[in-house]
Amino acid sequence: MAENEREKRLASAVIDELGGPVRVAGICKVRPASVSGWRVSGIPEARLQYLMLAYPMLKAWAIEDEEEECQKKTTS
Repeated sequence: MAENEREKRLASAVIDELGGPVRVAGICKVRPASVSGWRVSGIPEARLQYLMLAYPMLKAWAIEDEEEECQKKTTS
């Protein structure tokens, strides 16, 4: 899967699991429209790192782990 597609999939999963763009915007102190744009462009790295630290139990993080596992298997 292309890096950008993975980022989009991860962004959508995180946003949905946290309760949608309005809730994530409140968490990250940005506008809901910005969060909606993350579904297309991916979550900015600094915001992504913050969310990973603040919400380590999200199921969405498994998407990233699955992708890394697949990548390891195809390059071995």
